[in-house]
Amino acid sequence: MRIKHNMILLVIITCLLVAIVGITNWPEDRTQEVNVNNKQAPIFSEANNIEIIWDVSGSMWGKVDNERKYLRAKKALGDIINTIPTNVSIGLRTIGSQKGSTDLTNLVVDIAKNNK
Repeated sequence: MRIKHNMILLVIITCLLVAIVGITNWPEDRTQEVNVNNKQAPIFSEANNIEIIWDVSGSMWGKVDNERKYLRAKKALGDIINTIPTNVSIGLRTIGSQKGSTDLTNLVVDIAKNNK
């Protein structure tokens, strides 16, 4: 049950980051900004472990509204991390860090307490 709950939180966080950053291959005239408020943000009160998957691919150097995607993602991640209680263990995994690599993701920070 704990693994299922943690996986659900991981999917929610990933979806939120993708939505906030506006990662898309659509033409700019077909994109839509998604705003997340406190009612939509994930609730971490029951979570024990959270692993954040961070897109570090070359596409993150692109711009949305004249701001680099990676800067928008960094701000969004900071906002999300600030809502996570201190008793929750956090880890970080990157995706897209090595072009042509067979590894889809790289573990950067093991899941542990006090990783904020």
